Parts: sequence; C-alpha cells; structure tokens
Amino acid sequence: MATRFLNVRPRPRAEGPGNPKLYVGRNTMGTVVALPNRNWAQVVFMSEDVGIEGYVSQWYLAKEKTKSGR
Repeated sequence: MATRFLNVRPRPRAEGPGNPKLYVGRNTMGTVVALPNRNWAQVVFMSEDVGIEGYVSQWYLAKEKTKSGR
C-alpha cells in the first residue's frame, strides 16, 4: 500500500525507541548530508526558515535529474 508521507527518524533505524519525529509529504525535496550505512540516509528538509534533520530509509529516496539528464 502506498503512503503519502515519509517517516523522518531521529536515529538510522526503524525499530526500538525513537518514534518518527517528523512526517514529510510525498515528493518533498530535501538534501542528503550523509550516508551512515547502506540502508539509511541523513537528510535535511527545509520548511519555511526552519531546517529539520533526521534519517530516512534510502529505499524511499530518488535522485534529482540534472539538466544533462543524469
């Protein structure tokens, strides 16, 4: 089942304590700042003038196309 929101977590893992601290809408633009392991990405999302930082599963990320199509 597809969802309209993505969980942004305080730690790079899905289980255990540390419920998602933020939900972002589908197709929300963010910036990957680190790849701590092969499954998770540390990201920053900007909302108004506030930056929200957390971790998301790399499975849900898409690369932005450049002008050259790469």
